[in-house]
Amino acid sequence: MKLYTLFIALILSLYSFAQISNESMPTQVKTSKEDGTDDNYYAATFDYSFTDQADLDKLKAILIRIRPISAPFTLDGSTTDLFFAADFKTHVSANGFTGTYTTNIKMPKDSALPSTADRQASSNDSKYGYDTRLQYTYNDVSINGDFTPLEVFDSSAILSLSGFNKNKLTAYYSTKLDAVVLDTKMSGDYSIYDLTGKVILAGSVSTEISTASLKSGLYILATDSGVLKFVK
Repeated sequence: MKLYTLFIALILSLYSFAQISNESMPTQVKTSKEDGTDDNYYAATFDYSFTDQADLDKLKAILIRIRPISAPFTLDGSTTDLFFAADFKTHVSANGFTGTYTTNIKMPKDSALPSTADRQASSNDSKYGYDTRLQYTYNDVSINGDFTPLEVFDSSAILSLSGFNKNKLTAYYSTKLDAVVLDTKMSGDYSIYDLTGKVILAGSVSTEISTASLKSGLYILATDSGVLKFVK
């Protein structure tokens, strides 16, 4: 019994130092154009906590895995792994061992999409079925989040607000916080679009949605409760 207890304590200790939690993953994103004129990004946000630099150094890898689904319950053999460990560790060292991190990773070009993953809803609506998750290796232990559905549209697609309520949202952009502040009673998913219809950020609604990764400009925040146009 003592041996079993010690074993459980050891396993728990591996997870107790490096804490990565509250992942906010996008639900849809577009590929980048072949000619380089329109690069699109996968934007994900998560919280992190490390005790010190030595603890951070135990993080050997952190990546986002995008896995194509060629048919219902059938996974394509290939995956796209988007690594960002170096940028993440630089951010943590510079900004403190506890905080929130947003990664913006350039999506592959159209030609990188496996043809077997092509699931066209109609001739004018080309999109691809995928799932995605955050993975990392800490202290030689691989830790995987749950796979979540992800729609990957080709670069020519125009994303719409069709899945969201069009009522005006009770929210505002705060320059002091560099975030959109929402009603605490709200829940569900959100997407932030630029004026071209590109999804810049997406995830689960919280009282404050950080816009630190956004450039200055006009954006549209779409949620299940309504829509907000705001200027950063």
